[in-house]
Amino acid sequence: MAPITPTPLTWTIRLKHAKTTVFLHIHPSAPISSLKSELLHALTQTCPDGHLNGLPLPQSPEGFVLGIPRDARALEKGWVRMAGQKGKGKEREGGGALREAGVRDGMAVAFRWGEKEDSEGDSEEEDDVGGAGRKKEEMWDVELPVWDDGSDEEGEQEDEEEDEEEDEMEDVEDGDVTDAEL
Repeated sequence: MAPITPTPLTWTIRLKHAKTTVFLHIHPSAPISSLKSELLHALTQTCPDGHLNGLPLPQSPEGFVLGIPRDARALEKGWVRMAGQKGKGKEREGGGALREAGVRDGMAVAFRWGEKEDSEGDSEEEDDVGGAGRKKEEMWDVELPVWDDGSDEEGEQEDEEEDEEEDEMEDVEDGDVTDAEL
């Protein structure tokens, strides 16, 4: 498989599974099946033992199921199956273009594989929360990074005290308050 040479017309797609992110360049009019083929090729090249996160990789690109974020600005809201794919990991004929499936340049796309046919979440069934006719929540194994700024409650209180001191100093410098009033 020849690698795709990035041009101003190609998109960069971030494919996510667990803590793994795979960056691929692809043309916006490429079919979904092409993205899946590129993904399988990249994973087999970087995982010579044939496993990613303890799971054996699929034998064919059709084994992947792709999902797009419910909200591209808030990935923690979850993922939905990408349009242009039929249930049970099988694609409709031709696969549909990435652009038509709602994919955009730089977008994060979840991927999964290896589920049993029953657990795809494609069938409309009654669930505990939503009642009849609602789709069961699909599970996507994507772990998003958590940005810990290292602040804790004590640190926040110290920051507030420092801000108050700075405000008082500004008042003194502006002439609003004298040193004696502090």
